[in-house]
Amino acid sequence: MKTIGSALDHYQGIGPGFDFLRVTLAVTIIMHHSFLVVDGNTDFIDQHHLWAILGVPVPMFFALSGFLVSGSALRLRLRDFWINRGLRIVPALAVDIFISALLIGPLVTVVPISEYYTDKKFLHYLLNIVGFIHYELPGVFVNNQFPNQVNGSVWTVPLEMGSYTIMSLLIVLGCVRSKTRMVAAVVAFTALYYALMLYFTDHASPIAGDAAWQHYMLNFLGERGNYLFFYFIGGSFTYVFRYQIPFSKWLALAIAAIVVANFGGALPLGMAKPAMMALPIAYLVAFIGLCPIPKLPVYSRGDYSYGIYLYAYPLQQLLVMVFPGIAVLVHFVLSIVAVTCVAMCSWHIVEKPILSARRKFSYTAHKGDNDKLELVNIPPSQ
Repeated sequence: MKTIGSALDHYQGIGPGFDFLRVTLAVTIIMHHSFLVVDGNTDFIDQHHLWAILGVPVPMFFALSGFLVSGSALRLRLRDFWINRGLRIVPALAVDIFISALLIGPLVTVVPISEYYTDKKFLHYLLNIVGFIHYELPGVFVNNQFPNQVNGSVWTVPLEMGSYTIMSLLIVLGCVRSKTRMVAAVVAFTALYYALMLYFTDHASPIAGDAAWQHYMLNFLGERGNYLFFYFIGGSFTYVFRYQIPFSKWLALAIAAIVVANFGGALPLGMAKPAMMALPIAYLVAFIGLCPIPKLPVYSRGDYSYGIYLYAYPLQQLLVMVFPGIAVLVHFVLSIVAVTCVAMCSWHIVEKPILSARRKFSYTAHKGDNDKLELVNIPPSQ
């Protein structure tokens, strides 16, 4: 029987469809944001039942990350795992934050420059680099249809950090090497998650308050996105059991039908949705990633997905400001062109050179800069 594991081995650990999947999901998210920043809402998406644009891409990105990062976790010590993740995520994120704060902001702000640099919003925005999320810069995009948010995509940065913390626990506990321990970890996480959810339904959360540490913890544990941890763990679970899970197009089609029914509203799972959908989503991610999909022109020259995630939202807001009244479709096309160019610069000028420093920490990095088990990241959605 052909399995996910045997298909992965056939491609030497680098599935040909993962690039396609990353780019497709990123484009879907950009389309979602085009409706959001041009119209100021997502009513069109809601009214026309375009559920895939809203509900699927981010869970799939987290499942993709869980699947691919688990490959790294098998080969790396905990310290080296964090060095790899840090070098992949933080430098490019820092450059993006500084460009927004020091270049875009001063050019478009409606407040005097002296006030811009002394406003607390300016300093707070820089904290995005360490996962303390702030969306506003003083006087920036205040007159847009979806005002004030400079980069709404960064809400998943702390969730990404939280996912790597979970992976650290899986490494320490030996779960990535033991199927029994992985099952136990999934059961324990599910029980803890729902116990806390039920408890906080009737009680105040201990992290709800005005203290700085409470605001910081809400970035990681707030209700808005902690369900995404299920999809990350689902991806990791799928990787650990890769040699037991069949690689079947019929199974993929059946699972796709279930996912469509769920995210389309036909299966009202409520609070159970993350737990019920984590493995189906992870299977689709692994299956598509291991399909022989040809490389996409332009996007095959580097791993541009992280740059697309970082720069798409501020560029889309900038387009709305420069071209008021722009049509959604025109905005979407211009967004794709603009962000692809910027993402290419980010990859070749910032990300790729930084990655050379990781070669001492991962044997897979010696295979080349295109090792997708080491280049995974999560371009999220607002």
